[in-house]
Amino acid sequence: MDNFDLYLQSLEKFNITPNFLCSHEYFTKAGYCGRSNSRYVGIYDTDDLLVLPLIDLLLGRIHSIIPYGGIWAGLPGFDPGYHPEHKKVFWDLQYIYNPKDFEDMSGKKWATFRKNSRKFLARYPYRTKWVNKISDDKIEDFANAAIMVIKDNSIHDVEVMITYLMEGKHRRFLINKSQKEILAINIWDQNYKYINYRYCLCLNIPFLSEYARLSFYKSIQDNRMVNDGGTLGRESLKSFKDKLNPIVVMKIYNWKRI
Repeated sequence: MDNFDLYLQSLEKFNITPNFLCSHEYFTKAGYCGRSNSRYVGIYDTDDLLVLPLIDLLLGRIHSIIPYGGIWAGLPGFDPGYHPEHKKVFWDLQYIYNPKDFEDMSGKKWATFRKNSRKFLARYPYRTKWVNKISDDKIEDFANAAIMVIKDNSIHDVEVMITYLMEGKHRRFLINKSQKEILAINIWDQNYKYINYRYCLCLNIPFLSEYARLSFYKSIQDNRMVNDGGTLGRESLKSFKDKLNPIVVMKIYNWKRI
């Protein structure tokens, strides 16, 4: 067992709720390093800083001590309290959804998303389908086109995103049947508790994003909830995710050295 697996399996063993960063695939693609000894296991970044709180393997809980360099992202509910050398800083939200909620979408609270998610197929003049495999050159063409329509302030860890685009273990591609052009890509990974909806990338076509998200949620054949990540400080993304009726929205904090 490698240290990534040890960390993730310890989350499950000790009933600790993971955050959006928690998956073996993300740890690997982000270039993180897992370390453990007889007492603790932790995940570190390329600068040797702690990404997530240490897990105490002996006591079966999150370790409450903040190390010298701080913690990049806490886990839900983790709060070690006042620390004289570190300050608690809001990191991001975590939106949790129940995929079964997207099967019906009746009622006023679903009105906006229900209408918008249906407009793409009604307006797009070509036949489309979802596929699990497509050539790398098509993905590269899509990546170049998709990144051009993403605002600079909405890109987070773009190198990791490109790696997922080209090498992700769980990807579905929406293609134009006539030209085999990629229109959208859904990418996800997982841990014991959640399916992490890692990326939803689309060409700049009206209502395609809503359709792609609905397709993702309706494709899930799993009893786990979906962690759709946060908002990266973007009010427009927060407003959009609020309209999808999350079952819970959690706040995640980090701890930075004063």
